[in-house]
Amino acid sequence: MSSTELKARWYQRLRRIWVATFAFSSQSLQQITTFLLTLLAARYLAPAEYGVYALAALFSAFLQMLTYTGFFHYTVRAKGEEDEVADTCFWLMLGLSVTGSAILFVSAHAIAQIFDAPDLGPVLWMFSALQPLVALTAWCSAVLMRQNRMHLHFKILMAQNVFSLVVGVAILVMWQSVFALVVYRLARALSGALLYLVFSRVRPGLSVRGSIALSALRFSYGLFGSRVLTFASTYGADLALGLMFTTAEVGLYRFGNKIATGAIDVVNQPMRSFAEAQFGAANRNGTAFGPTIERFGSAALILIGCIAGTIFVFGRDIVDLFFQPEYAGALMVAYAMSLRAMMGLGDTYVEPVLASSGHTNVVLAHSALWTAIQVAVIPLTAGFGMEVLAWTGAFVALAASCVGFKLMSVFSGVEIRPVAVALMRATLFFAAYFLAAVAIHYAVNAEFHNAHVALFTGLFLSALAGGAILFAAVRSKSFDLRIFAS
Repeated sequence: MSSTELKARWYQRLRRIWVATFAFSSQSLQQITTFLLTLLAARYLAPAEYGVYALAALFSAFLQMLTYTGFFHYTVRAKGEEDEVADTCFWLMLGLSVTGSAILFVSAHAIAQIFDAPDLGPVLWMFSALQPLVALTAWCSAVLMRQNRMHLHFKILMAQNVFSLVVGVAILVMWQSVFALVVYRLARALSGALLYLVFSRVRPGLSVRGSIALSALRFSYGLFGSRVLTFASTYGADLALGLMFTTAEVGLYRFGNKIATGAIDVVNQPMRSFAEAQFGAANRNGTAFGPTIERFGSAALILIGCIAGTIFVFGRDIVDLFFQPEYAGALMVAYAMSLRAMMGLGDTYVEPVLASSGHTNVVLAHSALWTAIQVAVIPLTAGFGMEVLAWTGAFVALAASCVGFKLMSVFSGVEIRPVAVALMRATLFFAAYFLAAVAIHYAVNAEFHNAHVALFTGLFLSALAGGAILFAAVRSKSFDLRIFAS
């Protein structure tokens, strides 16, 4: 190989690493922002106060989930004239968002009474006003993904996340109130809409076609049903705790959940964006889904496993040192949610794979079954406490994941054996990290008597160990950088 070819290969490799780093940074910063604000809220707000925000955010998240489902996916994946598909989906997404906002606004007072939380009503009113801005942002990002302008998409996300992070942290430190978190959500929604409009040069038009709208509705209804059911299984525990107990239990459960899922989503959300784009491209190009699942599943399991290991090893020290003592009760929920993210990995790819191959009805049936099971166990286990509730959900997620792999095999032709082999190899890497983190934690606590010094030293050394393990995974192809192709 000539020196010119060698330089070209190294340039391509470095460029791919840079794209991967930037993509992760831009999307992960949103999760980091949410995660940091959760930590600050646990420092300044009582569990009951944080529970009010958590319940309001739940209803807002439901509307956002609908916005990023169905029509969003159709915009990214559908074949057809660019302007006609984009414009039709914009008006569908906006109409859905405005309708949902109006319903939430009218229902806010009744919801506050049901949960016996007077402050919940005003927060819901404010959140309802933000939803059309979220719809505009979602549509712009879908169009950029359709046009494969991923780098610009991530640049805009980076700017939006930096701005909202600064505003959110500053306002919460100065104004230690639930409404400070509302201001953060407002800053995020406004900045996102403005940045996409100014820099993407994407504008909605009037090239609306009834045939495209009908096609989008047929494509989307199964996904809407699937996501609604998934949402119920994810947040049904919060609703049950709020109805059966108080907002304090909701605050503790949501804090433990966010400690786990917030940290894991730092890597999981950007990978899902890349996965959706690549599954959509595979559908349009007629290529197999199996190799894509192998790459994404293996990489996700390594990263999620390392984060889960960090939570298990250092979670108790972090809560004891930085948060109000009441929040220690949320640790078992954090542990359960960490394992749930790992055990439910197969279920993560059911929707993008089957939706890309046109089997949205199967997605709906699968989600209906397992969501029904998740929802059914909530009232059966909630009375035993949030810990039993969380662990039960984790094992149900494992069963759903196994069935999900079978469905991908039957309906999308995915060969499961290579995927299983890739996941088993990935297991070795995160297991190695967990053992290293345990050894580091034991060593630093024996060496340093100052708890803060021991914690930060342990986290730093564990990060170095994680970097070395990740490098080894890249070298062995268990962590394939092609997942970041854009």
